[in-house]
Amino acid sequence: MKEQKMNDFVQSINTLVQQNQILSTVAGGSVIVWVVSHIKSIFTSIVNAVKALISFQIVNVYEDNRGGNGRLLSPAQLGFNMFLSRCKNIWERTQSLDLNDRQARAYDDSEYSARSSADAGCSETYGFSIKLMFGKIVLCSRSINTQQKITVNTCLTVFFASKRKFMEKLNAAISAEAQRMMKSSLEKRDYINVYMSNAMFTSSVKFKRSASTVFTNDDAHASLLDSVKTFLASKQMYKDMAYPYSFSALLYGEPGCGKTSTILAIASELNYDIVYVNPSKVNVVSLMNSMQVYVGRAVFVFEDIDAVDTMISANRNDDSNDEPDVLIKEGMSLSDILNITDGLLGSDGSIMLFTTNHIEKLDPAFLRKGRMNKTVKFTYLNSKTAAKMVKYHLGVDVDGLADEVKPTELQDMIMDVKTGHATIEDLKQQFAA
Repeated sequence: MKEQKMNDFVQSINTLVQQNQILSTVAGGSVIVWVVSHIKSIFTSIVNAVKALISFQIVNVYEDNRGGNGRLLSPAQLGFNMFLSRCKNIWERTQSLDLNDRQARAYDDSEYSARSSADAGCSETYGFSIKLMFGKIVLCSRSINTQQKITVNTCLTVFFASKRKFMEKLNAAISAEAQRMMKSSLEKRDYINVYMSNAMFTSSVKFKRSASTVFTNDDAHASLLDSVKTFLASKQMYKDMAYPYSFSALLYGEPGCGKTSTILAIASELNYDIVYVNPSKVNVVSLMNSMQVYVGRAVFVFEDIDAVDTMISANRNDDSNDEPDVLIKEGMSLSDILNITDGLLGSDGSIMLFTTNHIEKLDPAFLRKGRMNKTVKFTYLNSKTAAKMVKYHLGVDVDGLADEVKPTELQDMIMDVKTGHATIEDLKQQFAA
């Protein structure tokens, strides 16, 4: 209807120009006709020019994808969504999109959801609104694409503001919202998520494990936990000294001696999730992106790091100039891992735990001080530590145990005693010195 009215208007002007002798002599009337026929685009151009002088745009602010397999919204995305909902609305024309069950679950699975449990994941608002942010007028446009997964794009047009100052305030507000939500949600949960970085962060859930349930000689696990806590409390010191703010530790020793239990206990004590990294299947760019999302709320675990080191080292003495075939094309090389651990490619605040059963295979460059903040050896339990483990779980004192007790085997026997399938005497006999 509007288009028809515009066409009628242009036709009326054409008729008027043709019937008026003066108008028809002004460049054949073409100038006037051209101006009239393009009046809409001329007006739009003028408006856009003025708008550019008094405003700036922030496009796709924390674009988020929902409904993907196992994907959760990052703290920044959730913090932005919550901040946006808190801003005062001056005027709006919006709609609510109901999410289907699959998409609702994918959104609701995030323990950092900004919504209440009653309506989490049920709908998403999109459209156009005018808001007041930090005392500035902001036009907010949100669009949603629902093909296969939900993609939310947000564009902000900010008027009469310094972009630098506005962005500083926006980032600070988003960070504060994200921290508030994470702290509130994490304090309530009795589990942690364990992600596989090479499987689109598909997660499993593990119940938290207290550090008091882990037993290592000389409390090696407790020493590592204390080092991690000290690191987290020393951010300003790292900044003042201009040191890369990241923590790396190597856990090595015989299988079944507490490395995995220690990692689970550390994550539980910190209320962090765990991201398992397979260096042979994850490239360095993918890992860096993952760190940006999960740093500050996850421990990154590189298991059996000696496998990567062996493949790289085995080709260093090769006299051939050809590129070794065994270098990981889709994964990471030793050089990538070294750059991540020394801070050049790593993310501020990242905690990386490496495990190996064969420390002798590792390159000296990987083990040097400054690259590994701490190196912890896990061995079979001595008689004192084994007795302490029995006392904790069964409440009885035992003596005469061997000095080379495998923790997993002792754990199985303790379980048999607790379930009535074995006795304390059976335990003493099996692990006698």
